[in-house]
Amino acid sequence: MITRSEYLKAKKIVEDYKNQKLESKAKNLNKSRYFVDIRNGCAAIRDRLHESYDEEYPGLHQSTEDVVEYKHGYISKNSWVLREEDIQYLHDKCKKLNESI
Repeated sequence: MITRSEYLKAKKIVEDYKNQKLESKAKNLNKSRYFVDIRNGCAAIRDRLHESYDEEYPGLHQSTEDVVEYKHGYISKNSWVLREEDIQYLHDKCKKLNESI
């Protein structure tokens, strides 16, 4: 049986390892951590470093785990449309998120 102190030390080692992997992944991507993903009728800010991020995932939903913020459009003449102000809002927030890293 391990002591609480030993457990916390091991937990910190694991967390540090995960953080190193994320930082390494970010450097290898040579891309911004956050980006705006615009699809047909919806858009979101996504986090490339989220552990569940999958570049090839075909969908985009509010419940997608790497989504930081999500905007959904409205139906106009049988198609989904995003408001320009929603798109601009996402781009502005994304820029701020990337600058804060």
